[in-house]
Amino acid sequence: MEIDIKSMEEILQLSNLEEVYSEGEIFLSAKEGVSFTELCERVDWAVIGVEGGFYDDKVFTPDLSLVEDYSSINFKDWHSYRQNCNLKATQFLKTFDNQKHLRFYLVFVDKHDLNKISRQIAVKRSA
Repeated sequence: MEIDIKSMEEILQLSNLEEVYSEGEIFLSAKEGVSFTELCERVDWAVIGVEGGFYDDKVFTPDLSLVEDYSSINFKDWHSYRQNCNLKATQFLKTFDNQKHLRFYLVFVDKHDLNKISRQIAVKRSA
């Protein structure tokens, strides 16, 4: 989902955060990504991946050196897992705060969906 926003407060004012969540990813600048990660922490979502690249206002060109994966099916408690993922995403994105031509897809989940994905992976591995 690509959202043209001036601040994360605009996302908070959307009539339905479920609409944002239903997309599972969002396309933002690094600075907006940091704010979105803070939003995720407040609404109990975890940023489990970041995919960055160059954006010239028309075309997105991915850069493999700007890919981060924080997902893991081995976690004991959601609270710690969510905080760890969001902290890592924030730290990564902050390093690109002043890069105007970089954009990032942030992939995020809530506790319920992460548990569902983890169970599906476990079933596939045991088959």
